[in-house]
Amino acid sequence: DQTLAVPAFDVDVFPVTNANYSAYLEASKYVPTDARNWLATWDWTSGAPVVRDGAEDLPVVHVSLAEARAFCGFYGKRLPSDVEWQRAAQGDDGRTYPWGDDASLLPAVVGDQTDTP
Repeated sequence: DQTLAVPAFDVDVFPVTNANYSAYLEASKYVPTDARNWLATWDWTSGAPVVRDGAEDLPVVHVSLAEARAFCGFYGKRLPSDVEWQRAAQGDDGRTYPWGDDASLLPAVVGDQTDTP
């Protein structure tokens, strides 16, 4: 066990959606240096990435760490550090899991296909 002092920081409440990322691409004109697998779930039939219908409000996926950093930087933000991410996920109240201390909820939280609540 190790305790670290983590200064206050801000973190967005909601994940970046495909619509958010699409608006960023239009505003920034960002193009990755290596587009392999970039936005692999988007429609590329026009030669440029377009969000598929119905996926606008889903979290964006298939972006690299560098691309995520570029997105954040464009909006004057940054990704959280490892300890900030841990604090945001787990809180400051000493709980064992982000949802509390009840280990019986673990299968339900991580998507186990059992009937465990």
